[in-house]
Amino acid sequence: MFGLNGWVRSVADRLAGEGYAALAMPIFERTAPGLDVGYDAAGLAAGRVHRDVVAAEIFLADAQRAITWLQHQKLGQEPGLEIGLRIGCVGFCFGGHLALLAATLPAVRATCGFYGARVSSFRPGGGAPTLAVLPQIPGHLLCVCGDQDPLMPLQELQAITAALAADAAARQDNPGSALGWHEMLALFEKSLE
Repeated sequence: MFGLNGWVRSVADRLAGEGYAALAMPIFERTAPGLDVGYDAAGLAAGRVHRDVVAAEIFLADAQRAITWLQHQKLGQEPGLEIGLRIGCVGFCFGGHLALLAATLPAVRATCGFYGARVSSFRPGGGAPTLAVLPQIPGHLLCVCGDQDPLMPLQELQAITAALAADAAARQDNPGSALGWHEMLALFEKSLE
């Protein structure tokens, strides 16, 4: 919601520190190049303006281009060739929502969506809510939601839990950023090594 800011870049740096090739994708680059707003009411309002014009299909095309670029950088192969690099995807808040969509891309082997707000009631650009894509996800999925987050109402948490339980065995743990980070790294180690 707040653009490609210092915190988002720090998450990519932390993943790189764990040995992963990491790329922070600027999801608002089409409407707000270089968006980097504060964590205040004005920043949230600005982020919501740009969130509301994101369309799932365009985001997925951009994500696929980012994956192809990353594969090319990591393996030194020409884009378009069949490449075996396993991709993981992480997102927070609206980025967590978009991570669930990106999980449907064939190269994505592991996805961790942290509090992917509105996945049960909204799809960027319209259509069925994003939770409907669960059967299309070829890799592993971890959803981390905090029950104290005011942007994740109980109804949303219940819908996510029910959808995951219907699609596969869901796991609920005590929420917390350290635990979520640990669970994400465990998922990536299992799925991406």
